[in-house]
Amino acid sequence: MCYAYRIAQQDEATAKKVAKLIPRDCWIDPAQFAAYYVDLPGTKKKQQVRSIINKKTGLIEENELDTASLELGDIFNKLVRLRQPAKAPASAK
Repeated sequence: MCYAYRIAQQDEATAKKVAKLIPRDCWIDPAQFAAYYVDLPGTKKKQQVRSIINKKTGLIEENELDTASLELGDIFNKLVRLRQPAKAPASAK
């Protein structure tokens, strides 16, 4: 959404093309956007909350998105393994 906003700023013709892909009301001005990575408590990192915005592009760093996706996927997979199968109904005698 931030990138759509940036590209649309080139000129009105480009903005119309961007709007066909992503509605204007979904665009996000990168200057009005923030994204942070929060490290788990107890990690040895000095900074537990840090910005993941690239200062040059105003967009979220690709590596940060990949890392977050991998971590969330790993947690989800662990949750799936913890799920107990549904108990079969007792047979009627």
